[in-house]
Parts: sequence; structure tokens; C-alpha cells
Amino acid sequence: MNKLDPTAALTVLAAAVFGAELSQIIGPYAVIILAATTGAGWGLGRCPPMTRAQGAWYFLKLNLTALLVTVPIAAGAQALLSLEEANWLLVPVGILIGAVGNSWPQVGQWLVLWLGRLLEKRTGTERNKGDE
Repeated sequence: MNKLDPTAALTVLAAAVFGAELSQIIGPYAVIILAATTGAGWGLGRCPPMTRAQGAWYFLKLNLTALLVTVPIAAGAQALLSLEEANWLLVPVGILIGAVGNSWPQVGQWLVLWLGRLLEKRTGTERNKGDE
């Protein structure tokens, strides 16, 4: 069965340039870069004005982050959601990584607080707001 997803489409295009074997690696990562760049473009709208060099660094750091963490996040989501494959998740995960932009420290703080509250609930050690 032929499937048409962004990863398959870019893999076919990459095969024309790089050959069939290499395109299997390049295709998914090309999708990640396109998705992260799209998301970073949206995230850039929340940033204060910056120089070209600062803008280039902004896109570079988000694309590199997406290249490193999109596949593991997509694979984890695939396992949690019991999906057949993770290729369709590369685009939304890549866009999300880029769109969050410079707000990753705040996302990290929120995640740590959320995990702490979840752990307190599970262990029965949660504090009431009036106890502090």
C-alpha cells in the first residue's frame, strides 16, 4: 500500500538527489527541519526585534533542538498512543518545538511543577495552599 505523508514525500524527493539508501535517513530529518522552521517563524512573532545574526541564531538553535529531540518525542508519543508508526508525529512535534521558541525555560519550569504536583498526589503528600 502506498502512503502519502510528509516524510514519505520528502524521502522520495531526497532519493532523486541522494539515492535510495541515504534518502531513508534524509527524508525524516528534512521534514523535521521544515516543521521546526515553520514553528520558529511563528515563535519569532513573540520575540522582540533582533538583528539578522540574532534571528539566524534563533532559527539555528530551534532547528538543532528539533533535530535532536523530535524523533524520541514522536517515538514516545507513538508508544503512549499505540500508533502504528511515528512519521505523522514528526510534523506536529517539530512545529511545536519551533513555535515554543525562547519560552522553553518557562515550559521546563511548568513541567517540573506539574510533575511535582503529580508525584505529591500519587504519594499522598500534597500540601494545601493554606499550609504554606
